[in-house]
Amino acid sequence: MKILLNPQATLAKVALLLCIAFTGLDANAQCYYNQDSTELDSFAYCSLPATVALHVHGKASYTTADSIKVRIQWSYGDSLTMLLPLTYISFNSALYDTTVYHTYNLSGVAPIEVSLSETYYTFVCVKNLATFVSNGCDSISGRSYKDSNSNCQIDLGDDLLYGQTIVLRDSNGTAMNAAITDINGNYSCQIPSSQIGLELTKTVFDYMTEVYCPDSGYFDLDTVTNLNQSFDFGEECNALDSFDIFTLTRSTKTAAPGDTGHFSFLTRGRTCDLDSVSSIVTLSFDSLLEYNGILMGPTPDSIVGRTIFWSYALSDTGQLHGYNLAGTMHRISFIMDTGATLNDSVLYITNIDPTLGDIDPTNNSWQRYMDVNSSYDPNNIIVDPQGFSDQGYVERDQRMYYTINFQNTGTAPARNVYLIDTLSSNLNLATFRLEAMSHQMETKFYDGVMARFNFFNIDLADSATNEPESKGFVTYSIEMQPGLAVGTQIKNTAHIFFDYNAAIITNTALSTIYEPAVVIDPLEISLSAEDVTCIGNDNGGLAVDITSGNPPYSINWNNGSTSSTQDEIGPGSYSVTVVDAEFQEETSSIEVTENRIHDAPEVGEISGTLAVQSWQSYTYTVATSGLSEFSWAASGGEVLSTTANSVEVLWQAGPTGTLYLVEKDGNGCYGNDSIQVPIQFVGINEPKEYSFSMYPNPTDGVLVIELNALTGTEEVKIRDVHGRLIQSKRIDSGNTYLDLRNVAKGVYTVTVLNESGTEHQRLIVR
Repeated sequence: MKILLNPQATLAKVALLLCIAFTGLDANAQCYYNQDSTELDSFAYCSLPATVALHVHGKASYTTADSIKVRIQWSYGDSLTMLLPLTYISFNSALYDTTVYHTYNLSGVAPIEVSLSETYYTFVCVKNLATFVSNGCDSISGRSYKDSNSNCQIDLGDDLLYGQTIVLRDSNGTAMNAAITDINGNYSCQIPSSQIGLELTKTVFDYMTEVYCPDSGYFDLDTVTNLNQSFDFGEECNALDSFDIFTLTRSTKTAAPGDTGHFSFLTRGRTCDLDSVSSIVTLSFDSLLEYNGILMGPTPDSIVGRTIFWSYALSDTGQLHGYNLAGTMHRISFIMDTGATLNDSVLYITNIDPTLGDIDPTNNSWQRYMDVNSSYDPNNIIVDPQGFSDQGYVERDQRMYYTINFQNTGTAPARNVYLIDTLSSNLNLATFRLEAMSHQMETKFYDGVMARFNFFNIDLADSATNEPESKGFVTYSIEMQPGLAVGTQIKNTAHIFFDYNAAIITNTALSTIYEPAVVIDPLEISLSAEDVTCIGNDNGGLAVDITSGNPPYSINWNNGSTSSTQDEIGPGSYSVTVVDAEFQEETSSIEVTENRIHDAPEVGEISGTLAVQSWQSYTYTVATSGLSEFSWAASGGEVLSTTANSVEVLWQAGPTGTLYLVEKDGNGCYGNDSIQVPIQFVGINEPKEYSFSMYPNPTDGVLVIELNALTGTEEVKIRDVHGRLIQSKRIDSGNTYLDLRNVAKGVYTVTVLNESGTEHQRLIVR
């Protein structure tokens, strides 16, 4: 971010306000801006020399120290290190505050680095800043108006448009600054001198109007030849009888069980050529809430069940006009049910109709969840859509509506109130739109990222004298940057100033991008089974068919398998639980029955070289009828390749190796055989050292896994010759026992996984 400054100052001191939020020794401590009473009007220094008043202010976590260490690294190699005293405000937090000055005599980019630490040794929170120091700045200004007769001139009957967004882009098309028109339709913004290739546009959001003047819709300009000109934007209606009505949620006080709270919302809209729009407004409230009356706004026409109804005409002389940011405020009192608990939340839903003819019905309805007995601060910021969970999960590519609420809880009226809100880099400045406000105000932008809302001469009553008149708010909307990644967080914290008092820092409105399933289908599954038909081994089968749901799926059988199909299993009862991407869950069970009618195949004689040299390969074969499948494994050697009834083995160090064969016939029944192969040593061979041992091998049932060392992260997996997972188990002791009595006879791979990697050994089940 850039330093903020006053372009009218020549040698004046201009304040940059930097607030460092610091908590303990967290290396990810957040650093952010704050503001005091100094007026700021631009985003770059426009005269030299320029003296910067750097205001370092914030909250530190509680420590036994009585000061916080600050280091400021100015540009050109100058630096300053100091200790700021801490003023404790509670048992776990304290404030620090100071102002230091620095003078720049050269133009260009001036970097500043501010570092903070609660220790005397290590700087933890670091903020890097930079500002453009120029010999001068130029002002871009003009007006926005509704051109009633399309003559590209501001005539007596033309409306001057308030709250319109003007965007200044650089030669790359990036928004570098913005301005909001005031009550007289005027706007202005500052840029450093001698800039070229700029584009000035008026952003049209409501689809009812279009920029008519200039005919291109924008101005190409630079600060070399386009000085002292007024860049006026005229627009006209392009959609007759069009309108946009909407609701905006505001502050909410959700009380403890049995206590009284309130909910506030605003209705407003835009038109281009209509005098009024008749509307139906509803507020639906949670079953834990009891209606307790209207605190502000019109009287309801009816209350049916848990829905309140209003009907009124929004007109350009009252609540609705294309360029009037007034609205109708509703504030309703509710009593919390005594049966509510602190784990409950209550739901409010606002809606406005008609949607037929409404050019943007997406903003007609909002919902807001609030926790029971949630803390309430009248100076806060809320975001719509609210999203779900405490992370505020929302979909990408949305327009976000932010409302900053404020209340004067002091002991005297506040003459001026202003709000500072630094926009997240995940929000698109060029799409900023002022939506509503409680009092007349002006909006300024600094550095292209910081919005300041000035309520001058508001004379806001204090809450003790006049509670209803002690409140105010501003609502704006802005679109996300396109294509944000899933998991991206958008944070927004506002700073509220009443006259010359220190800032009130609001809560942080949090939105997190997530990607929901495109269609949520009900999860449906079906099971099928194959009987065990072999005499002497198991050849049963299972399959789960997912006929409907939302992938990906999690599959978990009661025997530990996570596959959709299983082979070579024994008789018994099996169940499976399937969970889809929308956390829908279905469980089903099935029986694998026993009908043993087929004998196991008689395995033929294995032929091949029986006295071999180490580290050489040999081929072995077995007779076949052509209907069987063969699986080979070697102990003391490595299977290089298999083709039907033959295998190539690379024998390793001896003195003896074993070649294992499992034959599966057309009925799915198994037979097995093995041969011992003497291995003659050639040279010196290093025997392989395993990190685990297993016994007995071959096994008839129980297998023991013994680890040489235990790190706490081991897991054992057993797979068949086809790579299918048979069992898996976490290892939490030196010896782990696996029950393989229901596992079909054959050759398996035992894999142990830990932090160092994976290790495999062969296992024979007989």
